[in-house]
Amino acid sequence: MSSFTQNAPMSPPASGKNARLLTTVAFGAAGGLVGALLGEIQGEGDRFFADNIHLATGVWFMLAMVGIAAALAATESFLQKNSEKLTVHLPLALAAGLGGGFLAGVIAQFVYGDVIGESSPRLARVVGWAIAGALGGLAVGFSFKSKTRIRNGALGGLGGGAIGGFLFDPIAEAIGGSNAIGARVVGLIAIGAAIGLLMGLLDAASMSFSIEVLSREGAPRVIPLFDPVSIVGCARNVAVTLMRDPLVKEHHVRMTRTAQGLQVDALPGVASFMLNGQPTTSGLATAGSVLIVGNTSLRVVGKAGGQTTPTSYAQTPTYQANPSAAPVSDSRSTPQPAAPPPAARPSRPTIQMKPKK
Repeated sequence: MSSFTQNAPMSPPASGKNARLLTTVAFGAAGGLVGALLGEIQGEGDRFFADNIHLATGVWFMLAMVGIAAALAATESFLQKNSEKLTVHLPLALAAGLGGGFLAGVIAQFVYGDVIGESSPRLARVVGWAIAGALGGLAVGFSFKSKTRIRNGALGGLGGGAIGGFLFDPIAEAIGGSNAIGARVVGLIAIGAAIGLLMGLLDAASMSFSIEVLSREGAPRVIPLFDPVSIVGCARNVAVTLMRDPLVKEHHVRMTRTAQGLQVDALPGVASFMLNGQPTTSGLATAGSVLIVGNTSLRVVGKAGGQTTPTSYAQTPTYQANPSAAPVSDSRSTPQPAAPPPAARPSRPTIQMKPKK
């Protein structure tokens, strides 16, 4: 195994998680801004479906939510530094966001006008935006093709939409009632940020392992694993996509989460892969384990940032002679038997040292 694989720099898990969360919040806020600007196409005059307020509200919510859904779907491509992922996530998020946003708007207007009524507009807005956030979050999770992230998107969107909806009226009052467009823009930015925040927190809680794609060119790419089973390959719709390695197949290995670590198995058509310096078709990878898939080195990182490399793998580069150390010798000692002493704490070093020059 090369020294590059063994000695590649570790990325700090805590700062990586914080950066991921802040990125999700920032993208959610940016999506809220884009959604607000798109929503002004509808305007206050109900440009579309002027004679049907439910459908008109559906169009406005659709335009607003599609901005948030598209921005949040783009976060994974940005974080993984993999533009190919965007071609998979973005179309699905746009399609699901358009449908979910329109449905959310129709439901929200029904709640606002027919169920709760205009006597309690803040409550109606909270309920309406909670529904919109949940459907928008579903759209984001669906674009990732992950059951865990669909759940996180729905719950995060539900809570974030409710928080944003609650803040919408105070924001509008703070800006001033005469500036309706400004109030809507700031309110949607807050809604997008709140949805991104809660989705990011749920994603962080769901992640048990992540994969570092090691590179000589700089810091490793970090890819979190959210689902119980994850696939590594060159396909754009798998959890760990390795596009620039011609030896990696579309579906190369399967990683299954267990109580002990990640069970890694070669998929049909794959002769073997390297796990901690040994060729194999199946093995258990724990925090710190290094796999070579094709020509690409991957390191497993635990949720708590554990970096414990298996002893048999770490031993080779660790123990090296120190030329400046004094020789270990004692002519007065009685020769020891060939078998190692049974003592738990030997009084002398067991590593052979070079003689002092």
